[in-house]
Amino acid sequence: MKDREEITALVCRPHCRFYRPGEKEEMSCAGYDFIARRISDKLAARLVKKFEDAAPPKVFEHDPRIEAILCRSCPFQAEDCDFMGEDIIENAVPCGGYVLIKRFLEAGVSHAKDWLDAKNET
Repeated sequence: MKDREEITALVCRPHCRFYRPGEKEEMSCAGYDFIARRISDKLAARLVKKFEDAAPPKVFEHDPRIEAILCRSCPFQAEDCDFMGEDIIENAVPCGGYVLIKRFLEAGVSHAKDWLDAKNET
């Protein structure tokens, strides 16, 4: 459930192609839940400013490290995820949490690497 405005502003608004304000707020993907368990609302509010000009990517490459953590436990993977579904869909992109973690990794945010290294903790 997307019940933390700061996390929604960080994960969904700038990074998720599927996000629609006010719609399906009772649902959240594994990426949202993963980030929500690891980032405080205060830190999320600070990070929102760094990503305010970000947009969901047009094309995205798979990252097995992220998929091992997020996708295996995501309720949307089996039937609703174009990025990880059985059928190959051109230009499919993952959820906002996946995108944000990838951007953290690319920016050298050490916590993101630590999160992925702690595989037993989802």
